[in-house]
Amino acid sequence: MVAGYIIDVINGPPYEFAISRYEPNGDLDRTFGINGWVTPDFFPGGPTSQARSVVLQPDGKIVAGGWITSSGGSQDFALKRYDSGGNLDTSFGSDHLGEVATDFAAGSFDAITSRALQSDGSIIAAGYSFHSDGESADFALARYSADGTLDESFGDGGLVTTAFTDGVDIISDLVIQSNGLIIAAGSASPTTENSAVALARYNPDGSLSQTFGEGGKVLAEISPSFDAWTGLALQPDGKLIAAGYSGTDEAFTVARYLTAGAPSLNISTRADVETGDNVLIGGFIVAGTEPKEIIVRAIGPSIPVGGMSGVLADPVLELHESDGTVITNDNWRDTQEQEIMDTGLAPNNDLESAIVATLEPGAYTAIVRGNNGGMGIALVEAYDLDQAAPSVLANISTRGLVDTGDNVMIGGFILGGEEDSATVVIRGLGPSLSDVGVANALSDPTLELHDGNGALVSSNDNWKDSQETEIEAAGLAPTYDKEAAILANLASGAYTAILQGKDNSTGVGLVEIYNLP
Repeated sequence: MVAGYIIDVINGPPYEFAISRYEPNGDLDRTFGINGWVTPDFFPGGPTSQARSVVLQPDGKIVAGGWITSSGGSQDFALKRYDSGGNLDTSFGSDHLGEVATDFAAGSFDAITSRALQSDGSIIAAGYSFHSDGESADFALARYSADGTLDESFGDGGLVTTAFTDGVDIISDLVIQSNGLIIAAGSASPTTENSAVALARYNPDGSLSQTFGEGGKVLAEISPSFDAWTGLALQPDGKLIAAGYSGTDEAFTVARYLTAGAPSLNISTRADVETGDNVLIGGFIVAGTEPKEIIVRAIGPSIPVGGMSGVLADPVLELHESDGTVITNDNWRDTQEQEIMDTGLAPNNDLESAIVATLEPGAYTAIVRGNNGGMGIALVEAYDLDQAAPSVLANISTRGLVDTGDNVMIGGFILGGEEDSATVVIRGLGPSLSDVGVANALSDPTLELHDGNGALVSSNDNWKDSQETEIEAAGLAPTYDKEAAILANLASGAYTAILQGKDNSTGVGLVEIYNLP
């Protein structure tokens, strides 16, 4: 598929949207449109329009994006959708014309230069929006639902603009990460005599991702003259390739950026396991593009007892997969004995449980309960067995009974890589569990984060007391002010998060550890 525009070479403008489709050998596909071409006016009898990008949906429909000018001379984002034969899809757009035009502001000059599809069928369109003065422009993005209507949950009524400079800032390309974050690239021109390469990353709601660059933006001068990124691609390991030009001779230029920090190699939580709703429930996410081999363990008898009141004598482990499949293990030697031994992570006690599985990207739940209704302290763990795979353990969230003393909830995680660091958000929730029907929720949770030497890294009681702006920007603000959260940039190593009740209160709590990209 190729998108662009046509013009009457004799009579001149207006330009018109033009789409063509080619066979693999380069010949026009004469079954598409009229002899391989689709070139109607954007709106019948309408003004100038140009297509600047095209994307093929999984259902075979074609979305083209560009711009359209009105009779008054302003310029708007423009989208058209066709079926696989080149006919306008009249189910697209609020007027059911197969066409959408979007104005960012009165008198603005807006254009789509790139677009991408999200997993739910939404369309992200990106480009620029010139202010009415015609001298300055911002990065501009819009998100449309699959039917072509603006998604008002994105940015301000479906629209987002970002300024790098007081000059002309333009998006040339964008990509969507596997976790839904959006990266846009282009150029920022503070003057008419130079420009710098520019990147911005956005959360799924359109807010800038505060864990990327400086406040979600990266701006760099490669040469003293004109630099720009014109193309983006994501590697399987999540790293970002940007390509474009730099200098007065517009030399071809390529750079690679890191988009994620140190991967999680191990995540675990220790808590008191009771019965009914007070069993230990651990959730984790495999984020990325490829399957990930992991081992999940439920440990009880081999936990060093010390002064603790008692461990879970015979843990039973259930692993619930994304498709509803449930894998169960009671004693680890009963099944997969050799596979588990080969990992080097076989439990120390035969009554403990373990499951080795290769998991597709998605959300998973591990449940630890006592055999025959047994109760006591237990540990649920997930280890990454394939660190080379372009997928990571992105977070763990564990729900259980938070008691006092040694029976508080303890979440541990290990970040890998010798020189890498990672940004994490740790949350301690309680009151919001009542909203989903959990009885005896912890009324006022507190959090502590300790490093591998036991030193206190950070602590928090109520999340708004500190880092309120950063936590909101990460899209992970707790529901209730009394809940706790910590955002930290951590070097590779082992860390422990301790969830307990304020003033020795008890109840069901949830500790979550998010590894931000």
